[in-house]
Amino acid sequence: MLLSVIILIIYFGIAFRGSEINTNEESDRLFLSKDCSVVLKGLCCLIVVFCHIPYEVQIPLNSVVLTYGTICVSMFYLLSAYGLRYSFEHKKNYSRTFFKNSLLLLIIPYIISCALKMAFGFTPFSGGASFVHGLVLLYILTWAAYNIPLIKSDRARVCVVCVGVFFYSLFIYFTGAGSELGFGWNTSAPGFAWGFLLAGDKVLKRTKSALAKHYKAILIPSIVVMLVSALGYLKVEDVVFWGDYVLRVFVGLALLLAVLFVTWKVRIGNVLSRFLGTISYEIFLLHGFVINALSAANEHIFTDITPTTVPFLLATLVITIVFAYLFHLFNTFLAKKIKALKPLRLKPETK
Repeated sequence: MLLSVIILIIYFGIAFRGSEINTNEESDRLFLSKDCSVVLKGLCCLIVVFCHIPYEVQIPLNSVVLTYGTICVSMFYLLSAYGLRYSFEHKKNYSRTFFKNSLLLLIIPYIISCALKMAFGFTPFSGGASFVHGLVLLYILTWAAYNIPLIKSDRARVCVVCVGVFFYSLFIYFTGAGSELGFGWNTSAPGFAWGFLLAGDKVLKRTKSALAKHYKAILIPSIVVMLVSALGYLKVEDVVFWGDYVLRVFVGLALLLAVLFVTWKVRIGNVLSRFLGTISYEIFLLHGFVINALSAANEHIFTDITPTTVPFLLATLVITIVFAYLFHLFNTFLAKKIKALKPLRLKPETK
């Protein structure tokens, strides 16, 4: 129990170290800014790593984190959808460069990480990184919503994306189809719909206006709803559909909104959380591989040593962060090369 408390203190220290209180003008400018998104991703990736610590070295805190840890994946989906919609609507010619500058930069590092796992004899889709599968599908769905001529209005795009997200989520929930290939995360995927909705100019403007005028009246009830629904979920998490899907999705939404509402007034972020956010995608991709490798080393090399939580957790974090940083440097180099590629042009026929 003491170790759980210490880990929580360290985590919240990382989260709120260097935080400042925003004025309304700063809040309007910084709400869901790129810096805020990077920091949130950095904080979420730590929880995701903690979720996948092997059972043998888990502590009481793990049971709580495992129950709500998938909400961190929901945050990644939300932030991805928010940034994607903003890019389609505010960046010139984004649709033309989408596959080269966005989708490929999502897929290629993932393929490399899967190849690395296979090279060492591990399952390529293990370790939670397979959330990328669903994210790629939803990226393509969003591109289609902005490029199919029949989908002309903003309302139609919202309907296509949100219906598509929940169709994917419910289809995976009811059928389990594709679970072997990593097409899971059915209760996290709705985060993509929340992010897409929030990125709409009208919704975002109204949200900012409401928070500026009635911040406490919005924040306090949102935290209460989040806590009540989270505690209620523990009692009905085994109830088919209404408990393990509907309420779980609602708890995710309530927690996401509560966190975002806090960041309206509290500017979080420091050197460490920003650094972790910068390499958060690589941490997502590699942490499962590191955990599997450490578990295998403990089983085959240190056969007489029983793993304990602190050394295993520290080794996992340090090795994952180091490898993620190196992988990030490679991905940054790769991204520059890919973005520099010119589209192929067919030479005119000579007569």
